Amino acid sequence: MQIFKKTIILSAVGVIALFAVSCKKSPFKGYTEERQGVYYKFYTSNEKAAKLETGDLIRGSISVWKNDSVELDNTNGQTVTLGLLDSSNFMYPVLKNAHLGDSISIIFLADTLKNLKIIKLSNEIKATDYIKFSLKIVDKMSKNQLDSANNVRMKAMETAQANEKASLQKYLTDNKIQATPTESGLIYIETKKGTGKEAVAGKSVKVNYAGYLIDGTLFDTSIEKIAKDHKLDQPGREFKPIDFPLGMGYVIPGWDEAIAKMKVGGKAKLIIPSSIAYGAQGRPSIPPFSTLVFDVELLDVFDAPATPAMAQ
Repeated sequence: MQIFKKTIILSAVGVIALFAVSCKKSPFKGYTEERQGVYYKFYTSNEKAAKLETGDLIRGSISVWKNDSVELDNTNGQTVTLGLLDSSNFMYPVLKNAHLGDSISIIFLADTLKNLKIIKLSNEIKATDYIKFSLKIVDKMSKNQLDSANNVRMKAMETAQANEKASLQKYLTDNKIQATPTESGLIYIETKKGTGKEAVAGKSVKVNYAGYLIDGTLFDTSIEKIAKDHKLDQPGREFKPIDFPLGMGYVIPGWDEAIAKMKVGGKAKLIIPSSIAYGAQGRPSIPPFSTLVFDVELLDVFDAPATPAMAQ
């Protein structure tokens, strides 16, 4: 469901920026103590492979354990960005001598990580729990390569941002839409007047929807027939209306604003600029700086708090 925001409980980004090297004794066999409550170990060291250099962007696989319980596992071939290698990273003295293909394990008290304020841990993790990271360095991008890729990306973003206004104007002209945008830029077009309960902030709402890019490409819907008609492939998707608390940030700002204009039984077309949708970040199926078009129907308004599965 593309509308909900994500809440990250445990992030792997920034893991490499934790520790520096020392040669202290360790209670964990084979591990070296860097500081009290922090231990590291190289499982493999591929000295014939390319060495990491200052400024490299490092990618690899990572697993995270709390005591003996797996919290996160990306070792099944999935590669994630681990971070930049530079002298500001606490682990720089270790990784500056590492190579592609090296595997490293780090054990530390959760309290140590919380104090560093680098990674947000779940409230279920206690200060006395031991957290273990195992990471394998799979790939790297040099500073020059990274700068070049960033320049290409920035130019593409600038082009997308410049084109958004023109694309929206063409859409409005082609569809003979003359509705006045709200202050936020939302264009709200009522297609069927609702006669039931009014949607107000603090209430929970139930909504059916179909979401399109400005060129008409369907990227998400709660209605199976629409998905089939547009040949939208979402394996395992359960098609049903979504519930969410209105006005509490569970959905993009354009939705919170628009649904609050509706009554049960009502339908509307929402034209939502990227500034109140997904902005420069976009989503896997939504390019950066995309104006979105939604057909929505308000099915119910109720007092009981909803718990949107995709918002968790």
